[in-house]
Amino acid sequence: MAAEQRSTTYLQPSFTIPRPDRDVTFILPSQEATSKVPDGVTRIVIPPGSQWTPSPHWHELYDENFRVVAGHVRLTVDGRTSIVGPKDGVQRIAKYDVHDFMRADATSSEYSGKDQAQEEWMSKDVIVEEWTSPVDGMKEIFFRNLFSVIHDSSRVYGWKTELQLMMVQSHCDNYPVIVSDSRIWQPLTHVLFFFAVLLGGWLGLKPWYDEYTPPRLRGVATSRHGAVGKDELKKSK
Repeated sequence: MAAEQRSTTYLQPSFTIPRPDRDVTFILPSQEATSKVPDGVTRIVIPPGSQWTPSPHWHELYDENFRVVAGHVRLTVDGRTSIVGPKDGVQRIAKYDVHDFMRADATSSEYSGKDQAQEEWMSKDVIVEEWTSPVDGMKEIFFRNLFSVIHDSSRVYGWKTELQLMMVQSHCDNYPVIVSDSRIWQPLTHVLFFFAVLLGGWLGLKPWYDEYTPPRLRGVATSRHGAVGKDELKKSK
């Protein structure tokens, strides 16, 4: 697999994910003065009619901060679901808490026939922001490499795409729930990722690529878990 085959996307300010209902846009942090989002923050724009969800997942090295800028979402954290809007402020999602979200009106039966204010936001984009604690750029590395791999999947990775995606997820502390049984979802995901990373490395795949990762973040990517990884290294000495 020749490195030059990959798209050069590290300067791309946003990624739009094609979907059968409505496309979802991720606006990523930028060093440009005209950036639409604060440094370290990813903004997700979910249009009306979209049923997109990131699917249940968890993190083990980072707490995640979640804020609704416009509209309302149905946020599920550790099995508890609530409707969250701009007035609810920042939602802190702790390490190991399985979480997921989607537009609150994605399942219309619960939100049909509401008052005028709710009908108004149901017809507009839902906008949410995410960032980690600590903020070190690893979330941006994750999104940039994940979406770039998806973009290049048919042309560069082919049947290796799923392996490549799992390598990115494992490297960037993003673990999906594979089965519904809460007693085994964490060990099962780790076992599957262990063999995926092993096989992917043997096939010449990497957990991140220069073509996808801004120069300012390549040191973080190399340290595997950014500021968290550096802290752990210090403790081990």
